[in-house]
Amino acid sequence: MGREIGPVRLEMDCRCPKILKQTIAWKRAQYQRTHILDLFLPDWTRDLIETLYTNCFERPGLQPDSPVGGSEFSNESLRGICSVLWAGDQPVATHIGMIEHGRLHYWFPAYDPAYARYSPGTALFTEIIRKATSHGIHCVDMGYGEQPYKKKQTGTTTDVFHGTITDSRWHRMAFAAEASMIQALKRVPMKETVKRAIRTINPSAGIKKLK
Repeated sequence: MGREIGPVRLEMDCRCPKILKQTIAWKRAQYQRTHILDLFLPDWTRDLIETLYTNCFERPGLQPDSPVGGSEFSNESLRGICSVLWAGDQPVATHIGMIEHGRLHYWFPAYDPAYARYSPGTALFTEIIRKATSHGIHCVDMGYGEQPYKKKQTGTTTDVFHGTITDSRWHRMAFAAEASMIQALKRVPMKETVKRAIRTINPSAGIKKLK
């Protein structure tokens, strides 16, 4: 990629709103191509990303044209981050995530399909890992899920528990029934093929709206 397109470099903390929007567009296009649930379909998801991304501009002494870098990541509370892998002057892969006290939550990696043969997504992740320590990042959290790429790229896995607290017996029963049904569906053979078929017909299947 460096030889055919241009010098490859990582911009760990890009503050360009156009790049943020491009990342979301690439990710949504990927969801549509692969018939995977479009997590950006609800308005609140996009609003959350925008809010996290603009959080750092509200901190005293930090201006939009003054990127944060170095060991400051290790001391920061929660805020959004957008990383870009450049080849020459072309953004070939990007990632939207969250920084929290030196922990990078790896959320939405995306890439330009025009450069797919160079595996830009893998190259982006590799560069982030390579330069993480110098930016004060001591851990990259791949988040909940059992996707093969996560198992391939992680060295440690942990269990994630979830549940509900309520004084309503019927609410507890409904939650238990829903959880049992989800676990049963996860054991169904070819579940991913079935989910993609459903979302081909109804792209919003599985989306829960905020009340």
